[in-house]
Amino acid sequence: MQTDNIFPFVYLNHGKPLDLYSFQGEKYFVFCFKEKISSETAEAVENMVPEVLAGSVLWIGNLLMLYNMSDEDEITGHYLAKKGGSYEADYSSNMLLELFSEFANDIESWAKKTNEVAPLDFFIGMNRINGSKWDKYSDKKLPEIIEKLLQAAEDNSPRKNKIINQALHILFESKNKLIPANLRSRAKKIMQDTD
Repeated sequence: MQTDNIFPFVYLNHGKPLDLYSFQGEKYFVFCFKEKISSETAEAVENMVPEVLAGSVLWIGNLLMLYNMSDEDEITGHYLAKKGGSYEADYSSNMLLELFSEFANDIESWAKKTNEVAPLDFFIGMNRINGSKWDKYSDKKLPEIIEKLLQAAEDNSPRKNKIINQALHILFESKNKLIPANLRSRAKKIMQDTD
């Protein structure tokens, strides 16, 4: 996939602050590399994950997914502690937005460092409240990304399809409305077949 010189890779859901409600329950991050990666590269990506998101990694070929169950309180507490604060302190909505923006910065830094280890085709992050220019650029690539995921699902590999299924779920649950109807119906079929 060709990207403009301004953006090193497609980053779906890029923006700040992150959506507080996406902090609840399971969190998934999906990396698609330009080439197949080695187990050493998969391990390096896992070792660079922001501390509060440490979890399980599933990897096959050029796809890698990180799964995490940290909740809103753990994430908020982690970033309060980094600032030297605590839950006992009086904090405002502005302070929370600042913490959630710092969290978004850490995820962005992780994705960029990963791209330095092995070039990324695309990365799917957490839902954001406000999209960025990078997000808008990436949204335009969404049909191309979904097509790549659907083609990869044709391999019929259970491990790969687990990652693809989750990537499609993230994309359909995000605030993006640029998914063409024909891709939407094909993707939903893949999601049903691999659930």
